Amino acid sequence: MGTDAQLTIEARTAAFRSLYQQFGVASIAPTMTGPFASQSRLTLRDAQRILSDTAFGIVADPLTSTGHSHIGDIDLGAKFSVYDSFAGVTETRLSPHGLNFRTAVGAMFRIPSGQIESPNNFIDVGTGRGAKVIEGRWFGDVLVEAISGNPHCALQQAVC
Repeated sequence: MGTDAQLTIEARTAAFRSLYQQFGVASIAPTMTGPFASQSRLTLRDAQRILSDTAFGIVADPLTSTGHSHIGDIDLGAKFSVYDSFAGVTETRLSPHGLNFRTAVGAMFRIPSGQIESPNNFIDVGTGRGAKVIEGRWFGDVLVEAISGNPHCALQQAVC
């Protein structure tokens, strides 16, 4: 009804008509003059009916103000050191001698305590996926002594 959106749609339709006329198409829709604006505004009651009435094929929950306070899925995890040639000494990591290696393994279990979003509620925010998950991880570090014997010269061998 004279809105900027309607005028834009009418202008694009006219542009498409003239474009297709170059290819010999006389009319895009022979029985219509083009899209036209709604003759009345959509009210909240109308929107509720369109979204929830089975005649329209959507069948969604009504739009209402809601408040949610749910705990999401809970992850329980642990990490265990398997081998550490650094022996937990910081100086060994900063000035390595020979080949140094450490490794650890980890595991995680997800408890599906969250709430899955409702497919019929368009504004629902789920707090979980509802799936039990077991996850394994491996961590490893390798540190090699610099060739010249001085760890600070590893990248500058010619200078050392």
